[in-house]
Amino acid sequence: MMQCSLNQAVYQAGRSAIREYANLARETEGCISLTLGEPDFDTPVNITEKVNKAFEHHETHYIKNNGTQQLLQEIADFENKQNGMHCSVDQIIVTAGATEGIFLTLFTLMNPGDEVIVPMPAFGLYEQIVHLCRGTVVPLYTSEDDFQINPEKLNALITPKTKAVILNSPNNPTGCILNRSSMDAVHDAVKRKEIFVLCDDVYRQPFL
Repeated sequence: MMQCSLNQAVYQAGRSAIREYANLARETEGCISLTLGEPDFDTPVNITEKVNKAFEHHETHYIKNNGTQQLLQEIADFENKQNGMHCSVDQIIVTAGATEGIFLTLFTLMNPGDEVIVPMPAFGLYEQIVHLCRGTVVPLYTSEDDFQINPEKLNALITPKTKAVILNSPNNPTGCILNRSSMDAVHDAVKRKEIFVLCDDVYRQPFL
């Protein structure tokens, strides 16, 4: 039988530790699972009713790659009003979750051998995503700096291969919120350089 050779980056990808613990929790009687970031309630009725209504109107076909016009406009209005941004509809792409968004962004930006600086502790999938994009994770350890970003340590990690910095605030798993000094440190480190800053703001605000 012929053996297929896959993308080498796939062989290097490890199993998600979050999923491993979630599976173990399901198999353990009486265990309260705190592994997956999901609400402790079912999808609200007002949402499921809209889904059923969409099915009734046969809204089940292909749409624009970046999302429907109505959805894009709702997102733009929300970001502009709630978060003081100035984004237009043509600057928004809808993805199936933050992980897909981060993967697509890095896949678009990176060439083999590029480096991505990730403040640690960090969400476990960042490392896997960077590896799948043929890149290298450069950890920036923050535990000795109250989980904030030390400008000297950050600057020491930047090389000609640095392509991006990933920021996650509030942080998963520490819950720490990056302060103004940390943000200024990143700004000063990347300005006038071809380094992208990815902000994973999934926990920035409660669901409204």
